Amino acid sequence: MDRNAIKRVAWAVALVCAVTLPACSTMGGMAGGGKPVQLVQVSPEQAREQVRGAQGLMSQAAGHAERGRAAEAMALYDQVAGLYGTSAAVEVRLLVAQSLFSKALILDQTEDHAQEIRVYNDMVTRLSGVTEPQLQTIAARARFNQAITLGQVGKPKDELRAYDQLVHDHGSSTVQDVQDLVAQARFNKAITLGQLGRHAEEIKGYNEVMGAYQNATSNSQKWLYAQSLFNRAVTYGQVNDVNSEMAGYEDVIKRYTSTKGDDYQTLVAKAMFNRAVTWGQLERPQQELEGYEELVSHFRAAKHEEIRYQVARSLVNEAITLGQMERWKRSIEISDEVVRGYGTDEGVPFMQAVANALVNKGVALARLEKPEEEMRTYDLVIKRYRDSTDTTVQATVAKAMLYKAYTLGEQNRPQEELALYNELIQRYGDVNDRAVREWVNRAIEKRSAMTARGGVG
Repeated sequence: MDRNAIKRVAWAVALVCAVTLPACSTMGGMAGGGKPVQLVQVSPEQAREQVRGAQGLMSQAAGHAERGRAAEAMALYDQVAGLYGTSAAVEVRLLVAQSLFSKALILDQTEDHAQEIRVYNDMVTRLSGVTEPQLQTIAARARFNQAITLGQVGKPKDELRAYDQLVHDHGSSTVQDVQDLVAQARFNKAITLGQLGRHAEEIKGYNEVMGAYQNATSNSQKWLYAQSLFNRAVTYGQVNDVNSEMAGYEDVIKRYTSTKGDDYQTLVAKAMFNRAVTWGQLERPQQELEGYEELVSHFRAAKHEEIRYQVARSLVNEAITLGQMERWKRSIEISDEVVRGYGTDEGVPFMQAVANALVNKGVALARLEKPEEEMRTYDLVIKRYRDSTDTTVQATVAKAMLYKAYTLGEQNRPQEELALYNELIQRYGDVNDRAVREWVNRAIEKRSAMTARGGVG
């Protein structure tokens, strides 16, 4: 789940927790702008009247929001906070907080993130020091969403501080939802540190998550532990600590191969794939090949899309590795398996896998000196994917066009060769992608060389 999705889930859960509470708080708070607000004690009858008033305004606001009237909806949510923001009744404070959450969601949808951040800050300030579980949860969620939004607007240092503040304010909470948010904040902090290139601190962050939640009973915290174990392994690879990287992948595989759930199984598949790739980087092709074969054997029957993709790209890499070992016939067989298994899948990752498998098959056919079959294979890539807007697929199509042109040249068919270079350049010459540009530039060089030699009509 990406960060925006987490933010929206947090908001939705906060709205669900609108329940009638029996007690009233005597704790003061701070309203927006840092001005102290003295909460006013109210009688049960006054509290019920305030609840009815707040709910009526919120119902009107929701109606405006459904009809796309964002300004009118936010004005009514502000009215709830203005009229009832000093009430000490917990059920009223919940409605005020939920109104502010609703306003923040509208601001998120309209991409007014600066104002959205201010609303979260207002909520955090209003709910500072609360002891009621529902209010604690909303306060923690507001801080969490504030951190995510700060990341969205390109303020990662402020994002990190917000995560730290959440952990500081709520780290000792006994409320399960709050504990889960604290755990997620710690995990997100590690990810953000990685995005900033601060990998040593990132690894430390994952270690902290794993140390805190190694004996967790919460499903959310167990999953964060597993993700941290995998992410740490990836990060070790980024800092060239290959031994720790491989140990991390082995740990993920050992711990979770028998764990039920698509999320855990996807993590195992990714660990198997990364382990095999790393063996290849270490120039251990036989172990690399065995790694791909293990993944495919274990997950061949999987239905989950992400796991199927790991199988598909493992088969592609297996075919490439077989080619590097000059096992051309077997490489072709595996490439054909990719096309049969995933050729009708519409998702871009599967298109990438099939296109790569076909190009690899073409290369293998070239090695077996079967130029006509080779070129027909490249034609399949070009025909299937020439209209794709995905730059990775475009790069593979460009590669197929270039390889076919090379083969046409080897078959002494220079006019067709030149025509294909021209088509490649015309089709992809304006694509701003490094991989695509590589093939375009090669085509330009070959065309220039042919033109300089002359003799091509």
